[in-house]
Amino acid sequence: MDTHSIVNPFFFQYPGDFTLPKIGTSGFSYRDWIGTVYPRGTKSSDFLEHYQRLFTFCEINSTYYHMPSPSMIQGLAARAGTLDLTIKLPGSLTHPHPDTPRTPQDTENLLDEFFTSLQAGMNPGPIRGILLQFPYRFGYTKENRWYLGELTEGVVSRIRDRDISLEVFVEFRKSDWNKQQVYRGLESRGCRWVLCDLPSLPGLPSMEDQLRAGGSIPPGYLRLHGRRQDTWWQGTAVSRYDYLYSPDELTSITGVLRPLLSEKSIQYIAFNNHHKGKAAVNAIQLSELLLPFIEEKNQG
Repeated sequence: MDTHSIVNPFFFQYPGDFTLPKIGTSGFSYRDWIGTVYPRGTKSSDFLEHYQRLFTFCEINSTYYHMPSPSMIQGLAARAGTLDLTIKLPGSLTHPHPDTPRTPQDTENLLDEFFTSLQAGMNPGPIRGILLQFPYRFGYTKENRWYLGELTEGVVSRIRDRDISLEVFVEFRKSDWNKQQVYRGLESRGCRWVLCDLPSLPGLPSMEDQLRAGGSIPPGYLRLHGRRQDTWWQGTAVSRYDYLYSPDELTSITGVLRPLLSEKSIQYIAFNNHHKGKAAVNAIQLSELLLPFIEEKNQG
């Protein structure tokens, strides 16, 4: 499917005030998107320019693997055009290894380094939020609850002290965090929780269970990771997300989304099934499925 030949229907303007969350993908710099998402022969330096022809939002995940430099953030912001960006907090902060002791001062130093870089892309810039993605091994323990509180307070206080406008989104992969008191605690700290679509496997929460636990506290973000079960635990960062949602699955997801969209709680929707452009294909398909909902709301 040559997605670069398809016009994203969200670029059309519809009369009325009702709008939907911005839909995009987790990352944009993938060489295996050439020929499917990007035209053949596209240089990596031109990926973001082509991405903007399809989407109005991108989740930047390279910052998870490496602490960004000020020049990296500044360059990204300069090339982002009209895109909204969310930036992942580095994995050195969200994926602390149990065998590598870290002091609270280490965490403070890493946060200071991250925010020094981040501020280079503000004023006001395209960066709209910070994503804290915690791994499955980050379980609901006393130590981890304390660390979550310290980390989120460190992030929120730096946003406040620097007088910058950023949302903070928090994602858990393990189902034992799926409790209303967790979501209420995030809300009290000025953070939004992330709704996830994951494979149906023990220990991973379903969308329905997450929404049930959230109750009156709605999510602010949706991330779709694919539903491939055979590679989820033993696979690589590529094979784990090598999944294409079917039309029936996307229609079902649309049904789950409709009440949330009516409340205008979800700001961003990111597909993370990035292998060979599947995320871009599914993001456009979901956009198309949601168009009747836009029309219905604006005519109502």
